[in-house]
Amino acid sequence: MSRPATSDLNSWTVEYNGPPRLDISLHKVFLTEGQDTTAVSIVKFSPDGKYLAAGLTNVAVIWDVASGEQVCTLDHAQPNQLTTDNYVRALCFSPDSTSLATGAEDTLIREKTYKRRIYTTLTGHELEVYTLLYTPEGLLASGSGDETIRIWDLPSNNPHPRILSVGALPSGVTCIAISPDGRHLAGSYLDNAVRIWDLTTTNPVPVQELKGYDEPVYGLVFSPDGRGLFTTSLDKMASHWDLTSGEVSVTFEGHTDFAICCTTSPDGLWLFTSSKDETIKVWDTSSGEVQATIQGHRSSVISLDVISSGEYLASGGRDAMTRLWKLKPSLAAV
Repeated sequence: MSRPATSDLNSWTVEYNGPPRLDISLHKVFLTEGQDTTAVSIVKFSPDGKYLAAGLTNVAVIWDVASGEQVCTLDHAQPNQLTTDNYVRALCFSPDSTSLATGAEDTLIREKTYKRRIYTTLTGHELEVYTLLYTPEGLLASGSGDETIRIWDLPSNNPHPRILSVGALPSGVTCIAISPDGRHLAGSYLDNAVRIWDLTTTNPVPVQELKGYDEPVYGLVFSPDGRGLFTTSLDKMASHWDLTSGEVSVTFEGHTDFAICCTTSPDGLWLFTSSKDETIKVWDTSSGEVQATIQGHRSSVISLDVISSGEYLASGGRDAMTRLWKLKPSLAAV
């Protein structure tokens, strides 16, 4: 169960670069009993903004955002392998916010209600499932270390997914992102490339390839207008790609270690990035300038997500903590 955080866990700082345009403060800290030493690998808000989910070792946890109360714990332990941890690396809520899909190291995808009853177990991936996303139409996309992205048509109960593969290239999938209109999917790969797929075709093929990285990309998010793509890479940098030209239009430099995850504010004004350097940075998306650096986690910050209203930022770290940050425009900037 969740428990109140101690004053030490509540310690945090925000360092602004110039006059603040976005006020940032720590709102809540979530810890789960028995998970004090496990990393929080993924955090996601439900589309309706009522719930926050986190993936840990053997469990996914869901909290009520307003009250901070734990709604449920979804067990992923393998009954016949009690000594083997099953790390929940990916999760996402359904478009109607009524169920949660999870992906783990046991290669399985599970879609569950909050009452712990399994709706569907999807099999087919041969290695860990690293990333999951729903399309606006309710299709579920999954990316795995087995070098494939799979598109599952859950509404039609079709057990056979479309498989998006780049062929014999030995390149696992690290992250996927869906465009706002649901027409395109971006996937990042261990060969340091990002590929854009057209999901409107029967047999999708990459329609664009973004290259130029020296290290793999681990974070992807489309801009809210769908015309650009933000990325974070182990080269410590974040980038904005103009998808019309296929070129980088803005770079975001300032992290001192791997840049792991990225997400944007709903209005597209702000880019949030996390890093192994234990910080979260907030960037002006148009200028590439850092607005603020947030410190609070005691280790790598692995995952970020912004609530649909733009009011909160969630962060998950290797320090076993899930933090909820309050965001609001600075009065000085209004």
